[in-house]
Amino acid sequence: MKYLEKSATLFCVALVLLVTGCQKPGGEQEAAPVRTNVEVWQVVTARMVDEVTLPGVVEPVTSVIVSSEAAGKVEKLLVKEGDEVKKNQLLMKIDGTDLALTVDQAAARVRELEAVIREIKSGARPEELSQLKAAVDAARSARDLAAEQAKRRKKLFEDGFVAQEHYDSTKTALTAAEKRLEQAQESLNLAEKGARAETIEASEARLASARTALEFAKRAHEKIEVRSPLTGVVDEKFVEEGELVNPGKKLFRIITADKVKVVVWTPERVMTEILAGEKVKLHFDAFDKTVEAPISRVAFAADSATRTFKTEILLDNPLKKDGAGNSWRKYRVGYIASAIFRVGEVHEAVKIPVEALVMQETRLVVYTAEPDADKKGFKAVANDVQVGLKNKHSLEIKSGIEPDDVIIVKGQRFARDGEAVEVVKTYEGSWPW
Repeated sequence: MKYLEKSATLFCVALVLLVTGCQKPGGEQEAAPVRTNVEVWQVVTARMVDEVTLPGVVEPVTSVIVSSEAAGKVEKLLVKEGDEVKKNQLLMKIDGTDLALTVDQAAARVRELEAVIREIKSGARPEELSQLKAAVDAARSARDLAAEQAKRRKKLFEDGFVAQEHYDSTKTALTAAEKRLEQAQESLNLAEKGARAETIEASEARLASARTALEFAKRAHEKIEVRSPLTGVVDEKFVEEGELVNPGKKLFRIITADKVKVVVWTPERVMTEILAGEKVKLHFDAFDKTVEAPISRVAFAADSATRTFKTEILLDNPLKKDGAGNSWRKYRVGYIASAIFRVGEVHEAVKIPVEALVMQETRLVVYTAEPDADKKGFKAVANDVQVGLKNKHSLEIKSGIEPDDVIIVKGQRFARDGEAVEVVKTYEGSWPW
């Protein structure tokens, strides 16, 4: 009998934390309640910000396709994919031998027409004027001689000594001599006056056309040098050295690098609360860092398929270098970012740690630690709550919990409504969010 009593006593001591009581050999019943260890915090009100987190993608601010404006063989490529380039930097060169010949030909035509106009405007030379005056004098002498002969023959004809046909031939010779004198005089007058205005105008028009052709030839020749339209990075290269290209052929894709934008598609709820210029938090999982950057553009119209609005957030992306001369940009096109938009605020919110909330089937519960009946310990009390604003670490409780309530923040998942708990730590003041 004594052996059985001793064994029963040892068994009760071993299971004291797992049973509510044990019957001693004498028949007495002893209570041994199990208490869950918990940590508690006295609720205080705090400012609560309503934030919405949406995914975004890093994109270039500007992306430009550089195309060929000249035809020919690619003579030299000066950049490769990934190279950073400056605005107007030479990217490649096309063989321009044929275009150079076209420029020379057009320039020669301009020089030729300039010489013609100079000659027209300068008028006849002194030697040419002397020759023309001599021709006029000779024509006048011939006319005078023909007139004298015509006069004598007329007298002889009237006296009957000369036949009609001889008299007529004399008159014809006089008419021809007068015509030659008139032509010689006109030539002299024209030489003395210079070219007509219409002649000069027509020649100048031909010169202007030749100069335009020369300018086009020069511009075509300049286009054999392909330059970057902006400062950025050679993202793609579509051509190889030695390849024949024609106008319109895609050569390079250049994107900006010193600044990038994070593109986020935002729903109506967010759109009503944001404006261009406001700053947004951006969290990058790639390097676990959060930065702030301004909204640069908010779309006026929603996407017809998703009914969301395109929002762009501008981000500086400076060039960094290490001691070995290596350089890189922090943000690359295609990185994923979480954009955190502030869409609301409550100044005096009942704000609790998110881990304090317990889901029990369809109930949302927050446990409080309240004195038990004999005031010697604490018991857990389940409080149904209504949740308001939410963010990553905290919740707004709109009903069910009041300021100064003592809530269980650790151990609550093992607590049961009405069961005793052991408060092992108490937090006071603002919660370390």
